Amino acid sequence: MTTTDVYTQLQQVMQQGSEEEARKFIADHFVEFPKDAQEELALAFFEEALEKSVDEEKTIRDFQGQALDAAGQLEKAKRTLEDQSRVQELQEKLKS
Repeated sequence: MTTTDVYTQLQQVMQQGSEEEARKFIADHFVEFPKDAQEELALAFFEEALEKSVDEEKTIRDFQGQALDAAGQLEKAKRTLEDQSRVQELQEKLKS
């Protein structure tokens, strides 16, 4: 397949198909693109993967932060309940 054919087919896929189909076409025909286009495509895929990884890490950090906040709130609630229980025990001892 010539370079022109590859670009023509890619253009058709992009017009008719989804982004995922275009990605699949590029991956399937990667070696048929000129070297400079291969380098640019590889860089674009790498950048996208890196951005996705950063987004996923941010989501994980956000979740971890929320989990730590929830754990702190649970610990505070536990201490409050323990304090209330001690107060109740002392009140019962005083009544005896």
